[in-house]
Amino acid sequence: MQATDYNSYTAYTTAKAKLGLQVIPQELFDSLKSQDRMIAQFKSDMLGFIALAENKEADGSINWNFIDADMYVKWSVLLEGEEYTNWFDAAADDIEVEGDLLARYPDAINQLAVLKTDFLGINE
Repeated sequence: MQATDYNSYTAYTTAKAKLGLQVIPQELFDSLKSQDRMIAQFKSDMLGFIALAENKEADGSINWNFIDADMYVKWSVLLEGEEYTNWFDAAADDIEVEGDLLARYPDAINQLAVLKTDFLGINE
């Protein structure tokens, strides 16, 4: 498991200590967790913009230029040019792959939310 897969620094260090492994400093762990949350928020915002009817083509496909414009307005303050482009491309690629799954399982996002909160106790 990667360090960021653990819910807390304590859980991470305890698991690694049991295996006799060294750990990264807590400041780095916290920074990595923060970046993971930021990436998740970026993707969540993108999904929100994709859901808007105004960001769809007449055939129902995603108008990525409109999504890019909406995302850039919100995220360009935090992410500079190339970094923003890299995040956008990665999130769009993930969403396009997930889109195939969402077509087959249209309620998957809601079911995942219930799974995370009710069964796994994740309240992020």
